[in-house]
Amino acid sequence: MAHQEFGETIRRKRLSAGLTQATLAKHADISRQAVAAIESGAYLPNVSIALKLARAFGTSVEDIFGPRSRSVCRSAMEGIAIGHD
Repeated sequence: MAHQEFGETIRRKRLSAGLTQATLAKHADISRQAVAAIESGAYLPNVSIALKLARAFGTSVEDIFGPRSRSVCRSAMEGIAIGHD
């Protein structure tokens, strides 16, 4: 369900900004297919893509992910740290 909630948030922000999927993809330096997959809930972006989306919207990752963003980001960073040990 988190994937769908995140995707819906991205879709709402994109539409509110008057952007197409292609335009958002260009601003975030990702593919239009990635935007479509995120919005449909098929894909939850990694931290790098979440940062690109936040920059494209002129906001923070926390604003996009909502109140659970700190735990999501912390888990992602722990996974990165574990992977490099």
